[in-house]
Amino acid sequence: MHILDPNTNLVVEHIESWDVKPGAVVKTLLKPSAKIPTSNWDVLFNSIHDGDLSGIWLASSSNVIKLTGAVVVLSFVLKLVTGNGLDAWPVAAAGFVAGLITEVLKISGVAQGGESN
Repeated sequence: MHILDPNTNLVVEHIESWDVKPGAVVKTLLKPSAKIPTSNWDVLFNSIHDGDLSGIWLASSSNVIKLTGAVVVLSFVLKLVTGNGLDAWPVAAAGFVAGLITEVLKISGVAQGGESN
């Protein structure tokens, strides 16, 4: 808002206010500028912005496979070397299998979503 001097018609005061909720600003920042997603990151951020849990999973499943696969392999190596594996290996194995199934569905065309890396 601007306050004008009635004699000179010049701005003598500028009053700035913001009526924006922080959540709305963050939501806008997560929205990629491209209209058509050009990368897996675009798909992921579009899905986050839209609150699309299925889209988030489809966009991140290939990375879940990499992470959980590494945890499972590390657990088995530790089990062979020390006799004790990681306690989290069953959860990691479940994530690995879920990610693998998702990727197979994406390749077969049954599931649509993020690109496989």
